[in-house]
Amino acid sequence: MRIPMDKIHQPGLKLTADQTDDWVNASARSVRGTPGEPTQDPHEEEGAKSAAIAFMVRRRADQLHVTGSVNVALLCACDRCGASVQLSIAGNIDQLYKPPGDNETELDHDLEVGDMDVGWHDGKALDLEMVLSEALALLGPDRVFCEDEHVSRISEDGPCELPENALQGGPTRANPFAALLDLE
Repeated sequence: MRIPMDKIHQPGLKLTADQTDDWVNASARSVRGTPGEPTQDPHEEEGAKSAAIAFMVRRRADQLHVTGSVNVALLCACDRCGASVQLSIAGNIDQLYKPPGDNETELDHDLEVGDMDVGWHDGKALDLEMVLSEALALLGPDRVFCEDEHVSRISEDGPCELPENALQGGPTRANPFAALLDLE
């Protein structure tokens, strides 16, 4: 969902959403896996099981300040054993969105901790799906394991460990750096 810049006035725009909103479900789907990597997650096409989103968007000239809270529960697969789990991601957000053409968008530089609360909009509208996707990425875990906090295993069969076939095989080509071990 895109909110045009001219709809965001000085006192701010209060927005709420839940799992019935398409942009919330699209953002929830972005949590699973890494783009471009194959996945075995049977829930990758599912949206949020439950969600409570409350954003306040304030405009400061051409910058947008988004504050609020996120509480999303979704089904996904454990990254270790593949069992279905429910992941809960909750927290507060405080993000500043700058317009295109800002000096920071034109330079290549490494991100520092202080840069994690800055994003960019296209100058015409704020994409709420992008805002929520960023919030979920910042608030959620890098990997999901059955025993992690905020993770509930749906089925109780078996321990959370790698399947046997995951330990078989491996690289079939020679290590290109093996010759470096024999340097004298």
